[in-house]
Amino acid sequence: MKTTVKQVSQQKDGGMWTARDLDLIREEPLSIRIQGRPYTVVMRTPGDEISHVAGFCLGEGLVDSPDDFSSLGYCDEDVNVVTATLTAERQGRVATLIDRRGFISQTSCGICGKELVEDLKQNVQPMGRCGTLDMMTVIRSMDSLSEYQPLRNK
Repeated sequence: MKTTVKQVSQQKDGGMWTARDLDLIREEPLSIRIQGRPYTVVMRTPGDEISHVAGFCLGEGLVDSPDDFSSLGYCDEDVNVVTATLTAERQGRVATLIDRRGFISQTSCGICGKELVEDLKQNVQPMGRCGTLDMMTVIRSMDSLSEYQPLRNK
């Protein structure tokens, strides 16, 4: 989503003032609720909030697959608040993650706001040997990112 602002500038020699419109990519806060309770607030470019929260939950280790959600949607039709409800089985597996407070997500810079040095360690596990990719596939995948990130080249 873009916002247009007016930029006004004067020529270096003190001559005429000129104005032009600039398109800025807008960011807004998104409140993420887990099991109906506030979990965190992240900044995002508006759009695709449901996918954003699904990816956030995956990155934070709250879910391993879409089947771990019992529901995922806007809270009271407010696009700035999304609630994820996990299945009872998944809730049991990630209870300590759901209950933690005072953290900065692993999907952000990961340092600011941590309470202890130990909190800087991320819950990331190696993938193991589940397959291989040839280098050309990796390069094609990197080159095609712009197709899926329309604001990337603006």
